[in-house]
Amino acid sequence: MFDPRREGRQNSGFTDEEISDIMCILIPASAGAACEVANMVKLNLPYISIKSDDSHHDTNEFGLYAATRGYRIILRLSDAVKNPRRGFVFGRNFHACDICFVHDPFKRVSNSHFRIYVNQWGHIMLESKSTNGTQVDDRILFKDGEECTRMLITGARIRILMHESEHNIDFLVRIPQRHGAYADAYMANVDAHIRRHSGVKDTTVAPDVNGKIDAFRTPACLLARTPTTKKPTTPMPQEWTGHPDYHKVGPIGRGAFASVYLVTRRMDGRPFAAKELDTLRFLKNGVLDARVDNELQIMRSVQHVSTASL
Repeated sequence: MFDPRREGRQNSGFTDEEISDIMCILIPASAGAACEVANMVKLNLPYISIKSDDSHHDTNEFGLYAATRGYRIILRLSDAVKNPRRGFVFGRNFHACDICFVHDPFKRVSNSHFRIYVNQWGHIMLESKSTNGTQVDDRILFKDGEECTRMLITGARIRILMHESEHNIDFLVRIPQRHGAYADAYMANVDAHIRRHSGVKDTTVAPDVNGKIDAFRTPACLLARTPTTKKPTTPMPQEWTGHPDYHKVGPIGRGAFASVYLVTRRMDGRPFAAKELDTLRFLKNGVLDARVDNELQIMRSVQHVSTASL
C-alpha cells in the first residue's frame, strides 16, 4: 500500500515526466557539501531544484549525509540556467555560476570550478574549469589539461579539494534508471534541448523500417544538416567489467566465437563497439588456432566511423 507506483510515481519517488527531464541528482556526501546545500535551501535558488525525499527507496546505498535531512540537488534539462549551452556551472562567482559555494575562506573554489552538461548521446558529462582541479572518483581533472572531462555514472563521486580534507566538498551522483519508453522520452528531451540551445532547426526523428535502434546515431546538433530516419538511442543498463577508460553500456550482438558490446569513452562519452573474443573456442591441444591472429590483424586495421560522417 505504500508503493509509490500506486500514485503514478516510480520507486525513486519521481513521476514519469520528471524521470525523462532529470539529468542527474547530486547527493551531499561530506560535511562541506551538506553545509553548502543547507545554504542553498535558505537562499531558495531559482536555478536549481532541491528536494527532500521521504521514501529513500534508492538513496540509502549512497550514504546520504544526515545533516542535509534528505535534500539533494536535482539537475533538469528544463531548468533555466544562466547559459544553457554551458549547462550547470558550479563555483563561487554568483554572476557566472548557477550553483555557488560560499564557505571557502582559502579560495580553493574557482570562480567557475566545473560544469555539468548533457552531450549529444544523452550522457552526463563533467568538465573541470579550474586550475586547482576537480576530482571524479580517482581522476583529478584540470582546466586545459590533457583530460578535463569525464562521463558521470551512478555512484560516481565528485570532489572539490579544499585546504583540509575534512572540508572537502563531496557529492555522489545518481542517474535515474530509464528503460524502454522512459529512455525514448529522455532522449527526445535531450534532442529537443540541444536543438533549442544550438540554433539548429527542429527535425522529426522516426524509427527506421525495421524498428532498429542506431547506437551510433547522428548527434542531434547535426540532424538539420544530416537528415536521418533512425530512432534515438535507447540507453541500456550500465554495467562495467573492463578497461577503466571505457564504460560498458550493454551487448550489441553475439556470434559463435565473439561478443560485441556498446561502450562509451569516459573522457567524452563517445560510443564505440568493443569485440570480445572467446579464446577458449580457438584452443586446440592447448595451442591457439591461427584464426586468432587473422582476427587480430583485421581488428587492428578497422577504424571507428560515426554515422555523422557517412
